[in-house]
Formats: sequence, structure tokens, C-alpha cells
Amino acid sequence: MKIAVYYPKEFPLSMRIYGDTIMDILSKNGVEFTLFDEIDNLPTGVDLFWDPRIGGGGFPAINKKLINKPIVATLHGAALFTLKMKENRFSFSDTWWMLKSRYRFRKDWKKYQHHVEKIITVSEYAKQEIIDNIQIDPNRIVPVYHAVDTSLFKPANNDTPAHTGQLYFFHVSVYQPKKNIDRLIKAYLKIAGKEGIPDLILLIPGYKKKVSCPKVKIITKQQSREKVAAYLRNAFGFVFPSLHESFGLPILEAMACGVPVITSNVTGCPEIAGGAALLVNPRKTDEIAGAMLKLVENKKIRQELIEKGLKRSSTFSWEKSASMHFRVFKDAYKSLA
Repeated sequence: MKIAVYYPKEFPLSMRIYGDTIMDILSKNGVEFTLFDEIDNLPTGVDLFWDPRIGGGGFPAINKKLINKPIVATLHGAALFTLKMKENRFSFSDTWWMLKSRYRFRKDWKKYQHHVEKIITVSEYAKQEIIDNIQIDPNRIVPVYHAVDTSLFKPANNDTPAHTGQLYFFHVSVYQPKKNIDRLIKAYLKIAGKEGIPDLILLIPGYKKKVSCPKVKIITKQQSREKVAAYLRNAFGFVFPSLHESFGLPILEAMACGVPVITSNVTGCPEIAGGAALLVNPRKTDEIAGAMLKLVENKKIRQELIEKGLKRSSTFSWEKSASMHFRVFKDAYKSLA
């Protein structure tokens, strides 16, 4: 099978890792991929087209007016429609853009969804979110989970010794309002003065606020994935109280490192955590603080979460994900054969 993949220069890192991983696995199994970044110069001699980088409820770059071939699109979620305006925007000026985008995306999908044979999304939650907000035919949507690079995200061992300095809670994300950083910091400050509370390290490129508490360290410089993995495996606990996640890959990455996880009880987080994390209401700082305190005060619960997390993360694999992608590609191809 020959697949043309829309791969623009401006491609978010998380989506690039996803696309590269799927293509790498399927390439080893005989699938040929051709990358293109210009709609005016579409590849020829391929069996279908795949657009792997649609986020926020956006629309594929390719449609049947451009090419009479099967089209598969990966739609990573529809947070633009789900969250309140103030939880989705960086500034008040974003409001008008978001209102226009909601209208345009719904209009485009209504008009063009029949151009797309199959839509891959990242979770059952994301599928329902798309159905509820963009009114896409459920039969076109196939949830396929992402997975963890276990060669990188793995527990500390003799080769990667555990952190021997001050213990710390850890959080990583590229800053967006939905990542809920302000509430996370407020929650931590409620318990920071108690005896035995670890520090808090936040790796959040794009975050501009300052915190005066000496126990809170904010890193805004982008780090390598190897450095992120090192921070994770050496952490006392991972805190990820996001307001919205279609999937929430850092949840699994922390679990794969043998680190207990605190995450949200909303959107895609509970589905991915699968009973192996402490769940909190992300809008209640007392719950976030209480969960951090529980990890400190209850060694039994912390150890149980470590064991459950390792087991949970092991049920996800990129090989399984790639196999399901190939099945979707074949179904899309057969639909126009």
C-alpha cells in the first residue's frame, strides 16, 4: 500500500512523534509513505491520503475536489468546543477567533465529511466529543490509542539511578490555559509548608508567570525527550490536573517510569488512567492538594499506584496502534475500490 501523508513544516511536536512512529512501524511492514507539505503539488501514484495532524476540531487539508482517492484524517479532539472560552483562550482577543473557528469548523465538516472515508481519533472520549460537537457520522470515527516509547520512558535502574537530592512532584506540558497550571500551583502552595512535602518542578514552555515560593521551580526552556524522561523517572509523583485531554500521553509516560500519577476526573484522563491514578476535580485546588498530601502520607497507596501504573501503561503499544491504523487504511481503500 502507498500512502501520501500531509506533513506541513509547522507540525506540533506531539503530532510529529505520533505520525513518525506509525510510519516507521508500518514502513517496516511494507507500507510506502510519501510526505508532502503543499496542497498545490499532491503526490501521484498513491492508494490513499492521510492527514495526521488535525487538532481542536479543525478540518483536513485535502478533500475530494483536490484528489479522487480515499482520505483518512486523524482528528485529535475538539477542545475548542468543549471548554469554556476563558479556559481555552490565552487572552480576551482570542474569543472572537474561537467563535469564528467553531462556526467554520462545524460548517466545513457538515459540508465535507463525506469526503473523508475514515477519521481516526485518540480515545473513546474524543470520539464522543467529536460526535457531540461536530456532528460527524459515528461510523466514520475509529478510536485508536497512542502509546509510550518504553525505550525512553522506563523505571529508574542501575543505569539511570533514582534522584538522590530533594524529592519533587513533577508536571510537564506545553503551556495552554487548559493545562490548569495556576490551580496546580495554588494547590501546592496550600501544603508546601507542611513537613516532608517534596518540591514542585514544573516544565512548562510558554508559561510567563513567576512564583515566589522557593520550593517551586518553573522551567520554561524546551527540554529534550530524554531530559523529560529523566525528570519523570526521578519524581516522587506526577501531577497532571488538566481541564481537557483527548488522550493525555504524559499520564502513561509517568506510569511507565514507575511514578504514581495524580490526574483529572474529566475528559479523556480517567479513560487513559484506567483506575491506576488518583483522580481529582481539576477545578478544586483542595482536591489537588489533598491528592499530593495523600502520596506523601500514605506509602501503601503510593506503592499500589506505582504497581498499577506500570501494569496499565504496559497495555498500550505503538505496534498495536500501528496495526489498527493499517486496518483503518485498508478499510478506507476498500470503500472506494
